[in-house]
Amino acid sequence: MNNSKNRYSELVTISTQDNRALPKKWGEIETIIQLNKLPRHCYHHYCCYVLAYAHAFNFKQKIERFHKQLQYGVFWSHNPKAYEELKDYLINLKREDWLYKWPDTESSYNPKTKLNS
Repeated sequence: MNNSKNRYSELVTISTQDNRALPKKWGEIETIIQLNKLPRHCYHHYCCYVLAYAHAFNFKQKIERFHKQLQYGVFWSHNPKAYEELKDYLINLKREDWLYKWPDTESSYNPKTKLNS
């Protein structure tokens, strides 16, 4: 159990480094942790719908859902390699593949890939 807590903590650290908030391609997380294998009555607790509905959920709620998905992946996923796959996916995302959180706010921003001249 302690090892799982450390793994979850490591994934959250990777995901929050440099004000990262959540990956733009958040659907990949759902695939890695194999949410499709959950009974339908449990699925809604972890699904990505919160991330998709910009008008219904604030950015803080989206980050919380993403972290809940990471937690599910480490502790309960049907995929025995979920932690390794999550870690590999997250550390290989490029800067522009993340949504970021403005420091000291609950607002998001997209990084520009090129600077204006």
